Amino acid sequence: CGLPNDKIILVSFNKPYKIEPEIFTSWMNILKQVPNAILWIYVNSEIAKKNLLREAKRLKVGKEKLVFMGNTEYPGYLARIRLADLVLDTTIYNGGATTGDVLRMGVPVITLKGKHFLSRMSESMLRVAGLAELVTKNLHEYETMAIKLASTPSKLGSLKKNLGQLLDASQYAKNLEDAYSQIAV
Repeated sequence: CGLPNDKIILVSFNKPYKIEPEIFTSWMNILKQVPNAILWIYVNSEIAKKNLLREAKRLKVGKEKLVFMGNTEYPGYLARIRLADLVLDTTIYNGGATTGDVLRMGVPVITLKGKHFLSRMSESMLRVAGLAELVTKNLHEYETMAIKLASTPSKLGSLKKNLGQLLDASQYAKNLEDAYSQIAV
């Protein structure tokens, strides 16, 4: 995918129309605070790519900090998720199905608590996954959380490991069978 091996890979798999100016500014602030990070962004048009690069330049973030991805088939999309270290959610219109895919693939997502349905989808999934600490209350908390995690690879690794264990279907089935066995006795 053309990603460097020696960087923290922050990602937005959401469609570009979900990227509002405030969240993009937060992403650029995060990149400025974490020199070893890049932002891998899904774009589906050259216009979106051009606009994001222009805005990054205006916010004093070099184009080398942004890597763009295009469309791929579903298996390729799932494979790409595994390359991510941390997913940065959009705010007004959350990831929804994208967040579900990301969590299922064992990658943590940071989101902002929203005020309406479309801005609370990721929060719901994170709470169900036992990751309520990744739901932030405001953009300052969102940035602080992302900077902390991106600057602490061991914490990110621990989150990914715990998420992977939580969503391990065979382990879930075994635990459920054990619970049924205890109930039957």
